[in-house]
Amino acid sequence: MFDWITLIGAITGLCLVIGSMLLLWKGAISLSEASQKEAFTAELGKQIKLTTRYPSIALFVIGLIFFVFSAWFAKEGTLKEYKLSGKVSSEDELRGVRVEVLAGPWISNVDEDDGQVRATVHPHLENMIIKIVAPGYDKPEIIKTAAISNGKISIGDVNVGNLKIKDIQPQEHIPDRQSE
Repeated sequence: MFDWITLIGAITGLCLVIGSMLLLWKGAISLSEASQKEAFTAELGKQIKLTTRYPSIALFVIGLIFFVFSAWFAKEGTLKEYKLSGKVSSEDELRGVRVEVLAGPWISNVDEDDGQVRATVHPHLENMIIKIVAPGYDKPEIIKTAAISNGKISIGDVNVGNLKIKDIQPQEHIPDRQSE
């Protein structure tokens, strides 16, 4: 829905800008005819104030405002980037250890009658769940909750213990099972 509103605002602004230029070109409106009173006043906060006595400029400015605000709101929807830092250690060499970053949980109940799930989720990230997967080590799975601070997530120092199974294969080297 948000994308459609942004697109409609941008198209409306572009149409107003192009339309006002076409009206000026065709002579339907003129820059030489100034009104006696202020034709258009726009004030953004207490810092920017635009006043004109030319009604034709008002069309152009309104279109430009539509276009600029649409572009600004479209930018707001971009994904944030988070930097993960920390250290995973073991008394032995690290083999096949990975770190997974999970968000949530956002919980929704299942309808008891038909099993449907109906939910609207508004993710607000304050904490991330960090899962350190270390197959073959003393601690094969460690789950930590880490707070997000200024776009950074720190897991600190995590020790997975000793390597108990020496010949474990990394996940990407395990062949797929074939059906019989």
